[in-house]
Amino acid sequence: DWVLRWQQEQKPLSFGQGLYVCPPNAELPKDAKQVIKLEPGMAFGTGTHPTTAMCLRWIATYPWQGDEIAIDFGCGSSVLAMAMSKCGAKDVYACDIDPTAIEVSQYNLKINEIENTSLYLNQDLPILRADILIANILLEPLIAEKSAIAARLNAGAAIAMSGILSAQAARLIAAYRHEFELELFETEHDWALVAGKKL
Repeated sequence: DWVLRWQQEQKPLSFGQGLYVCPPNAELPKDAKQVIKLEPGMAFGTGTHPTTAMCLRWIATYPWQGDEIAIDFGCGSSVLAMAMSKCGAKDVYACDIDPTAIEVSQYNLKINEIENTSLYLNQDLPILRADILIANILLEPLIAEKSAIAARLNAGAAIAMSGILSAQAARLIAAYRHEFELELFETEHDWALVAGKKL
């Protein structure tokens, strides 16, 4: 019953520039341009958590050209991958360590009619040269996966990382300083988004 109640009560969430996340049957606002339909409770990432919200706002305001290769590193529900696809990425690669997240993501991509996004377990993510990477995971995995992340980005590629507390931002920036130029981009409550580019 709680799922039905959530669908009835949950309103579309706005992240700017016409980007919305909403239950499948929600009535859409007039300014909705890119809409992501999500069922509740299936995997991390519905847009309600501050870290997801900050990532979605970052995606919504990014100056997409339409030819970018993007990575959603630690995709959960793939809400960020779907946002990048709908906002202008040419191809999106999404990965997670959890096979359940991949199954949920397959369902979400299907109901959102997204065909330019490929799903992988982390260890199977191809070595490619992406233009954008977004990662909404915890501090320790972000630091542990630094080499894997750097190896898959072009020089000058944009990067945004969240899932960290504001107090942890300086540590993340320091861990990436040799290969990335990063800054504290946004905070919400006790959470932070760090963003910048690969050197």
